[in-house]
Parts: sequence; C-alpha cells; structure tokens
Amino acid sequence: MSHKLFVDTMVFLHYRPLRELNLPSLVGAEQVTVIVPAITIRELDKHKDTHPTRKIRDRAGKVLRKIYEAIEKSTKMDGEIGVEFFPDFPSQQLSDLGLNPDWSDDVLIASIVSYMRKSQGQCVTLISQDVGPKLKCLQYGINAIELNESLKLPAERDETEKENERLRRELERLSQAVPRICVSLSGSDASQSYKSFELLPLPDFREEELEKQMVVVRAEHPLLEDSHSEGPKSMGLSVAGIAQEMLRKDYNDALHSYFNDMEDYLRKLHRHKDILSRTVSFEVAIHNLGTAPATDVDILLRFPKGFRLLSEANFPKCPVVPSQPLMPTDPGRSLFSPLSYMISHGQLSPQVLCRVNHPNFGISESPDGNRVVDKFNQLKHGIPRSLPRLHVVFSSHSDARSFNCGYEIRPANLTEPVLGELHFHLKNSAT
Repeated sequence: MSHKLFVDTMVFLHYRPLRELNLPSLVGAEQVTVIVPAITIRELDKHKDTHPTRKIRDRAGKVLRKIYEAIEKSTKMDGEIGVEFFPDFPSQQLSDLGLNPDWSDDVLIASIVSYMRKSQGQCVTLISQDVGPKLKCLQYGINAIELNESLKLPAERDETEKENERLRRELERLSQAVPRICVSLSGSDASQSYKSFELLPLPDFREEELEKQMVVVRAEHPLLEDSHSEGPKSMGLSVAGIAQEMLRKDYNDALHSYFNDMEDYLRKLHRHKDILSRTVSFEVAIHNLGTAPATDVDILLRFPKGFRLLSEANFPKCPVVPSQPLMPTDPGRSLFSPLSYMISHGQLSPQVLCRVNHPNFGISESPDGNRVVDKFNQLKHGIPRSLPRLHVVFSSHSDARSFNCGYEIRPANLTEPVLGELHFHLKNSAT
C-alpha cells in the first residue's frame, strides 16, 4: 500500500525538488503518493503571482505545472512520484476542531484530518518545517516529519533586496572614502620619507689661478696697436688716421673695461660655485593615496636652525658673462670666446621652474628655525603635487649636517592632521 504524504507549501518553494528527497526512505515505505489539497494549490498560486522574489514566483509556477500535468495525464510527477488531488474544502473539520479558516496552516491540518476520515487505514504523514503545523499534528494524531536543513535551497534575494544591498555597499564605500596623505621628497616613492644628498666638492680658488685665466682672456683679445706711429704723410691720410685712432682708442678702452668686468665675473662665479657646493636643493611632494580627493589642504613644513632656507626666487643666480667689445674693422662680428663660454657654463646647476602657481607659498623665520607654508585647493588621488623648489644653504662645508623636517598637512575633509618627518641624509665630499 502506498504511503500518503502531504507537503507543506514552504517545502515546495524552499527545498530541493521532491524527486531529490528520496521520499520513500523518509517514511520507510516502498511507495509514496503526494496528496495535494486545494489549500496547497491556492498557496502556490498566491506565491506564483505575488511573491516579491522572481525565482520563488518561477518555482511556484513550475511546481503547479508539474502537479497539473501529473493529475491531468494520470502520470507520476517527474516520472517517479504519484500525485493525487484532494479538492474538498474541510469546512466541517475546521468547525469541529476549532481551527481558523483564514489561516492556511489550519486549513491544511483540517484537510489532512478530512482525508484521513475518508480513507480509513491509510498511512498519512505531513512534511513540514514549521513548528505550528507540527504542534497541531501532535494534537490531532497526525504523523509529521521535517527535512534535513542540508536539503534547503540557498536563500533567494529579490531585485529590491539586491538593489538595497548594492546601495548599502555604495553608501559604506562612500562613508569610508577618505584621502590618505603621504609626503615625500620629489624623486622618491610616496611612502619613502628618506633621501640622501651629496654636497658638491668645495671649489679651489687661488689668485694666481685667476691671473692665469685673465692672461688667457687678454691673449685672446689683444689691444689694437697704432698703425700710424711714423706720422701722417698727407692731410688725407692724417684725417683717416685720426678717425682710425679714435676707433682704436675706443676699442682698447672697451677692452680694459671688459677685462675688469671679466675679472669681477670670475670672482663672482667662484662665489656662486662656493654657494652651490654647500647647498641642498629639493622639492617636497604631497601624495594622495586614498579613495577621495583631499580638499582645502593646508601645508606646514618646519625646518631646524643651522642653515638658510631660500626659495627659488631668492636663491642667488649665476653671474652673467660680460659682453665683449666689437672689433672696429668688423662691427658685425661678435667676439665669442670659447674660454669664457666654458667658464660660464662649466658648473651651472639647472634652473627649475615652478610648474604650478603658488599664491599661498611663503617662508618665514621662527625661534626654532624656518617655517614653510602653502595651500592646495584640491589634491586628487594618484596625482602628486610639489611645493616650489627649496634650497638649504649651509654657512660652510664643515657646518653641513643631516637634518629632519617636520610636516603638518591639514585637509578640510580629514578630522585629524597628517603629521610626520622627512629625513635628509647628507654626504659631505669635503669631510
């Protein structure tokens, strides 16, 4: 004899298909028949039309089609499970048992009782996961079993739930989107706060060396000699000679001025090289490695005492090579000295232009040293910005020491300032 099974609607919707449950082994029978009461059809229809999750709606519709096909064609559902429709509405049983006809669980229990009364001797079992129906089965002498939770299908989320989850993640991402500020020296990684600098060798300058250079300059530009020293031979020659003599004298006077200017230039060039030899030049770069732009970024750098701190605008410029006088016989020829070119270009450091306008940039002295301030309206992710080039000038090579620079970065959209230090390691070739 076939064992009769009533299946709770929730089992149809949230657990594996009946063909995968091995129903006979669940009740210890050789054959089983699933009894489908009218209340189960009504509940499946309701979920097919109104359930908020599309997959549950589709699953309810699929179960209804299989039940209908099996009953209509008098075949087994999925080729394995017998199906029997029980259309009677259990009005009498609802009244006798005091059950509520508006509760689907009560209507299901009343339907089982009605079926049992009409089919005396049949083994009937309810498969349900809900506590309410199982308690009433105990009350009215109905066998009830529940499925192992491993047979439950993964929970389905409807589109609204998925959209809410997406919005929740987006809100969480936005709430956690903050700038992450790092400070480094240009040419270093954003996370590196340490850089080594090597001072240039101290230039060797002697008066005798200067005199040797001037001897070469004078040899390259000799004074013009008087070509009419024997006296004029005619009035015409005398007039021409006077004009030529005036040009010669003017040129020689210009050469003397040029020699003086050249000597002054060489002395200034030495002093400039001396400054360069005890100068550390650098740029401070501000990075944003976070997930949001930093806005209204105030920047403060603190340098210790022991040196002068100069901006690019205030750093001494290389002296300019003096202009050479033109020979009177060839006014269009410019006397260009290879030596002077070599002197003027041999030791010049490249000038670095500020790439961005910095109206808020400034350097000021404080009791503890020097302070540098600047301000960026915005600091985007992945696009570092540099302060104007700075120059640390020591008074002498022997005074040059490694030092640290403290920084304090205050974006408007961070509650706490970003604090840290940059470390300058000096290698002094003179020591």
